[in-house]
Amino acid sequence: MLKDAVAVFDIGSSKVTGLIGENGVNKNFIIRAISEVSHEGFYDGALDNPQSLVFALRSAYKSVAETAKARIDEIFVGVPGDFTITENRQQRTYYNRRKRLRDKDVDEFLTEAGGTVARNGYEVIDRRGVMYYLDGERRVESLLKETTSSVNGYVTFFLAEKGFLDTIRSAFSSFGVKKITFVPVAIAESLFLFSPSERFSYVLLLDVGYTTSTFSICYGGGLLYHKSFPIGGGHITAYLYERLNVSFELAERIKRRLNLSVPEVAEGAYEITWGEEILSFPQKDCNDIARNVIGDIAEQVDKAMAESRVKLPHNMAVSLTGGGISYIRGGKERLSECIEMPVNVICPPIAYMAKPDDSSKLALLNYALNLSEQ
Repeated sequence: MLKDAVAVFDIGSSKVTGLIGENGVNKNFIIRAISEVSHEGFYDGALDNPQSLVFALRSAYKSVAETAKARIDEIFVGVPGDFTITENRQQRTYYNRRKRLRDKDVDEFLTEAGGTVARNGYEVIDRRGVMYYLDGERRVESLLKETTSSVNGYVTFFLAEKGFLDTIRSAFSSFGVKKITFVPVAIAESLFLFSPSERFSYVLLLDVGYTTSTFSICYGGGLLYHKSFPIGGGHITAYLYERLNVSFELAERIKRRLNLSVPEVAEGAYEITWGEEILSFPQKDCNDIARNVIGDIAEQVDKAMAESRVKLPHNMAVSLTGGGISYIRGGKERLSECIEMPVNVICPPIAYMAKPDDSSKLALLNYALNLSEQ
């Protein structure tokens, strides 16, 4: 059993990360164990090989348990955007007197709000108030311990595919895990990466992974819109692999060398040391591949914003995270050019892990620690 620590499992589109951590000083984390295991991934809302994911989860579980020398009977598992949908409901409740709201009152309010939330093949894994208005139209993000005679709230419900959840459950069925809490990655990132004041001013969050990306419109404590699409940084690697007729490993190395910001010259080339050879690849051809993929991502973001029908303030910026394109020099500028909006790369506010590809796993850790303290 873990004391003061939690175990989380982040399922990315190419790897699983198991992590045991606890709160440290100055809002930092103490990482007791971490393990990364590759799996065959998922694409367009479907697992390529469920057993590959089961193997990766079990391997990560065994590794972190052995490293931490702990028995783990409760875990938190992140559910990627590909396997979640959101629904928002408004609920108004009146009380016969002013009262201080307890856990029971909050649970009853959320249950009444979600009375009509149901969809075949899905189950509700989380529910969070986007915003609540109390007496005098006072706005709050949380109801617990507030005193009021009425609540008018707008609530986000997160639903996950049962088939995906069953795969996770089967992975841990033989380990004696007593409780699995499923966490929507998108809301965990929103609550971790942005302050309440930022979220109440709207946040556009784009998490670009290896084969998939998720776009969310965050507001208050919930999401106004949420959508995933099957394009990620791995598509740049795949197109380099096809166009240049090189190995996948070499294509990945080339991608990491790309710089879309420097002026291109007719004979410009990327030189890669590969074994004992120095290989050369046309700069323009390589850059064009990256620009086209980023352009495809931008097109999906434009469609998502139009589909959301959310009236956003002027001069909004997109916050980019994840490891898909954040490390490509000139990548965020290309994305900004395509969507005609500013783009900022956002990283976890942790000094020693301030990298965009750490956002999801640290957001899950933060979410789990906050939940365990309640």
